[in-house]
Amino acid sequence: MNEEKRMVIFVYGTLLRGLNLHSALKTGDYLGLATVNGELFDLGYFPGLLAGQQSIVGEIYRVNEATLQQLDQIEGVNPTHPASSHYLRQQTEATLLADGSIHTVELYRYNCSVAGKTAIGCGDYRRYLLEQQSDEQWVVAYGSNLDPNRLMDRVGTVTEWQAGVLPGFTLRFNKAASHSSGNCYANIGHDANKRCPAVAYRLSREQMATLDGYEGVPNHYRRIALPFYSENPAIEFAQVYIAQPEQLIEGAEPTPAYRGHIEAGYRYHQL
Repeated sequence: MNEEKRMVIFVYGTLLRGLNLHSALKTGDYLGLATVNGELFDLGYFPGLLAGQQSIVGEIYRVNEATLQQLDQIEGVNPTHPASSHYLRQQTEATLLADGSIHTVELYRYNCSVAGKTAIGCGDYRRYLLEQQSDEQWVVAYGSNLDPNRLMDRVGTVTEWQAGVLPGFTLRFNKAASHSSGNCYANIGHDANKRCPAVAYRLSREQMATLDGYEGVPNHYRRIALPFYSENPAIEFAQVYIAQPEQLIEGAEPTPAYRGHIEAGYRYHQL
């Protein structure tokens, strides 16, 4: 009996979780967050990816042939006249953020001019959409910044926060410490059956820039936008720090002081 042919696809725009065309992937298997090299542009109601060296964040899925054909239609792929296609489905390599593994994937590369279009410098379409709406952002803590005293020692006064969860993620201690101590920091890892307890703090652009410094962005952590579930229906997405794959480590433990901040945060927010 022949097994159904399935392809691995990288998506970076309106097909992402929480966005308007994601339902087209309802029969696909979500494999996790990943990055590819390219350049991302705002085309108006959707983004376009061109060849380049910028790190672009997206998601990878394993899909069947029927879903792939549906995606081709959505993306305006014309297999008999490629030159007239809005997008071309091409093969490339993607790096899975969960473990740094390399996967051969297909993606939709934009096939038209981007003259006059805005480049998406952060390389993350969901984050870009959030930052177009407001200078203040909900920024998620799941590690030591759960402790509000620690967070405010770093960025100053914070007056709004909301407890919730990151769906499809679990708390892990696998981010190498920034010094050669052998210790580690918190991170989130893909697990379809889990929800990572977290708190979203409302921060100004200046506070986010300060926190980026503490988190070692972009070399140690990367700040991206993900779906965030809470009792506040106005918060659909929040920005989250996730470890860069080259910073992952196994078998290390956080220091007692670091773990103490996390425990204090769990108590304070009743997680």
